[in-house]
Amino acid sequence: MNSIRKWMLLGVLLMTVGACSDDVEPPTNNSEPSDMSDMVVDQTPEPDANNPEEDMGNPPDMVVEPDEGLFDFGEFDFGDEELAVQDILPPSGSVLGGTPFVITGTGFTRDTAVFFGSRQAEAELVNRDLVGQTPPGSAPGPITVKVLDPEGGEVVVDGGFTYTVAMTVDAVSPARVPTSGGIEVEVLGQGFDEDTRVSFGGLTGLSHVLVSETRLRVITPPAPAGVVDVRASSRNATAKLVAGLTYYAPVKVERVRPASGTTAGGDTVTLEGSGFEDSMIVEFNGAAATVVSAAADGTSADVTTPAGAAGLADIRAETDSGADILRDGFFYAAPGEFQIAGVDPAEAPAIGGTKVTIIGSGLDDAALSIEFDSIPATIVESGPGHVVVEVPAHAPGVVDITATSSAGTRTLTDGFTYVENLWIDSVAPNEGEAAGGYDVVITGEGFTGATRVYFGLVQASFVLDSPTQITASAPAHTPGTVDVKVERGSVKASFRDAFTFTEPLEIFGYFPIRGSVAGNTYVEVLGRGFTDGITARFDQNPALAVQVLDSQTLTLRTPPNPTGTVPLVFERGADSATAPTPFTFFNPGARFGGAWGGPIQGAVNVTVYEMGGAPIESAFVMLSTNAQTPYTGYTDANGMVTISGPDVFGEQTITAVAEGYSSASLQRVNAENVTLFLSPPPPPPEGMPPAGPSHTFVGNVTGLDKLAEPGPTQFQMAIVVTTQVDPFTENPDPGGGNVLYDDGPYTLRSRVGDMAVVAYGGLFDNNTQEFTPLYMGIERYQTAADQQTTTVDIDLNIPLDHVLRFKLNQPPRGPNGPTTNEVTPWLDLGFEGVVGGYNVARGDADIIEARHQAELTGVLANASYFVSGGAVTPAIGYPSSLAVKRNVTNINQIIELPPLLGVPTITSPQDFSVPVDRTFIFNTNSTNLPSFYYVRITDFQQTPIWDVFLPGTETSFKLPDFPQFTGPTQPSPYPLGTFVVQIIGIRMANFNYANVSYADLDIGLWDAYSVNVHFVSF
Repeated sequence: MNSIRKWMLLGVLLMTVGACSDDVEPPTNNSEPSDMSDMVVDQTPEPDANNPEEDMGNPPDMVVEPDEGLFDFGEFDFGDEELAVQDILPPSGSVLGGTPFVITGTGFTRDTAVFFGSRQAEAELVNRDLVGQTPPGSAPGPITVKVLDPEGGEVVVDGGFTYTVAMTVDAVSPARVPTSGGIEVEVLGQGFDEDTRVSFGGLTGLSHVLVSETRLRVITPPAPAGVVDVRASSRNATAKLVAGLTYYAPVKVERVRPASGTTAGGDTVTLEGSGFEDSMIVEFNGAAATVVSAAADGTSADVTTPAGAAGLADIRAETDSGADILRDGFFYAAPGEFQIAGVDPAEAPAIGGTKVTIIGSGLDDAALSIEFDSIPATIVESGPGHVVVEVPAHAPGVVDITATSSAGTRTLTDGFTYVENLWIDSVAPNEGEAAGGYDVVITGEGFTGATRVYFGLVQASFVLDSPTQITASAPAHTPGTVDVKVERGSVKASFRDAFTFTEPLEIFGYFPIRGSVAGNTYVEVLGRGFTDGITARFDQNPALAVQVLDSQTLTLRTPPNPTGTVPLVFERGADSATAPTPFTFFNPGARFGGAWGGPIQGAVNVTVYEMGGAPIESAFVMLSTNAQTPYTGYTDANGMVTISGPDVFGEQTITAVAEGYSSASLQRVNAENVTLFLSPPPPPPEGMPPAGPSHTFVGNVTGLDKLAEPGPTQFQMAIVVTTQVDPFTENPDPGGGNVLYDDGPYTLRSRVGDMAVVAYGGLFDNNTQEFTPLYMGIERYQTAADQQTTTVDIDLNIPLDHVLRFKLNQPPRGPNGPTTNEVTPWLDLGFEGVVGGYNVARGDADIIEARHQAELTGVLANASYFVSGGAVTPAIGYPSSLAVKRNVTNINQIIELPPLLGVPTITSPQDFSVPVDRTFIFNTNSTNLPSFYYVRITDFQQTPIWDVFLPGTETSFKLPDFPQFTGPTQPSPYPLGTFVVQIIGIRMANFNYANVSYADLDIGLWDAYSVNVHFVSF
């Protein structure tokens, strides 16, 4: 098992960087042994599990250039443009900052900086524009925007951006209103102005009065019962109070059926109306009735009547929301009695046709007839205690009501009053602006004594011009068509759909003002005059999923569109309006993968490529690890998908899977653009790769005679090498001619480029198989070209008698390792590369000595040392924790290495076990935390299964529970079997996890790292 574990450790770091290449190829000849590996056995173990960075290469640029897809993104040729600012969009935003902006102009570079006032904004160069999010402002008001470029100079735009008061909705009072609406409430918050409107569950308030920037008085519209959100919108902002208002059905007793019962009580009757509850109180003439049950919708309730005196009774119902009384709604009668006792309503216009209900007993007789002053009425319905009739026409005045049945005739003397007719003939004009304040003439009949005029539910002031004309002042009202109503006491006349409140179509602004070329960005639009049927288009490209939230707010989703800036146009019938700010489509794909851009504010633009840069179409992408998440999607032909919605804010866990590929997750990242790379299955073996470019050095080595006399088991030896590009990139196989046992000629195959040629002379011990270098010689500043030969003679004239002393900072220990300490120094010659790594110094103390090193004098005066050291586990190679120190020149004192990271150790699941709920839990044996963790799950052939990035503060990660795949492909993210979990903690200077990228897996950028391996089953 140890051999398996040790072999897997090599894969931990080899795959970390080797996969990040243009064509998924390792650096040239990176797999071949180093120059000295054949001879330097003790100093360079095989494999060097304790110094794994020696097996790593630098990642070539991961250039993403999709060659097929929906759009041709192309490349911009900026040329030598003058620095200039054309537009700053939008021109205003919240003083709290976070407003996405686009600055258009010329001469922008990736080094261009943007300042809003004195505060710098993080800005990216996208489609030749500067995009980012505004920093917080010091106060509301206009500020100067400054654009600075190291080459182009600076541009100052006075008043280029205006900070506005941040809008909030904090409370509504009262927080409960009846479903009928018409109740004035106070909306409390901040950032309100004269243009602010409020909607309740998407229904705009009927009128608005600004009290202050923190208070609005709004008349609520009618709405169904339930809890609704309260949204305030102005020209510059919108804010929402979730579940801010409750609409309740008010208690209303409209009728009782049957409408009569015995004086002894005990009869079961049904109350009809609204707002009924099981716990309500019901009384008949003040005597408590028993509530049997109330319907779930509150529109009816069965009750048992109490005993009562003969005659009419009032019914009263009371709940926590209020109370209501139905006057004379029930009649107590003797058994079998025929009687009429009351009528509701008791008056109506002389024109007739009004429906009234007569209360009594014995009214379900088949021979029943009703007359008003001897004029027959039309019976609409009847029951034991009630009859509904349409009253006949009659001159104004008081009349008797007569009921005749098989039981006789009964009269309700002076029971009904005919009043002057009231009706509306016309309303002119029949439409007007929603702001109100203009005259509307209402003509009709019977207006003398009019008490109220309503437009919808909003009362209007009016002047009585004559019995046939009223001039009303149109109130402010939500756009839409309403009834006009005139009341004269209890008599009402209504003209249905008589007046339409109109509003010009106007667009104030929208958020965000840019989005991915993939489309599906959720956009919230502020304006006026939004009605059902409104459409939008991005230039000529129709917007998707346009939804009106209220008359001043709507949402839509962007269509797929090529990169560039386009107008956003809205159309409502014959009216059209163009947003003041154009929309910018951009390519969110990242060259090195990972994350970039501002915080997530409604959308995550995900790009999925295979290693090497080709886009992966139909990859499944999801936010969260919950299979029930609504935020999923499939990538398009460019490998892109935008997952967007009103709830997509802040840190997200993003996962991509695709059929035939590995999977990848980025855990708890807060960046709007994410690019993930997936690995395809490894290709079948094709034999040895072709040899890379190489150069040949020849010459003579002298100076072996300077060495001490060999012992009985020793002999003199010289080894000639060239510098490496860095400590992590090995040189090609030097061939067999670079090892000498006497002064004389050598031959060496090398890499190409700038380098130095170095010879080490020392003693090799046959018993221990150890090489001890005692002198070195060096010829610097060599340039090697492919297929060329250069003659370089080397004299061993630099004694290797200096001792470097290193102090390790908090080396971790654990029951399973690390178990010892080690340090490996390299001589750093700048652009010529590095040489060394032959003397791995080990020990248990915090102070480690590395002997046989060169002084930095003479030809090495401008050189420095690169040092890697830490805590290791020699037996199996992990766990280990290493730190790096660069540019060491003061070598005459103890060299202290940076603090070492704790080693991540997975505690759940146990080795070879199935993770519970797909969750991995780990801990470290140190308080020194990494910048981030990189986790790779592979099979035993090192085929990638899953890659995970997570912040350095995390102690667990969870793989997603996927929903049922419905796309054109069927990924299999969890293959059956046992797999290797490789976890690396990485610390880097000036690291921001929100901008993590695959380029951060270049070990040459790390200050410290720790490594561990675990096994898991799926």
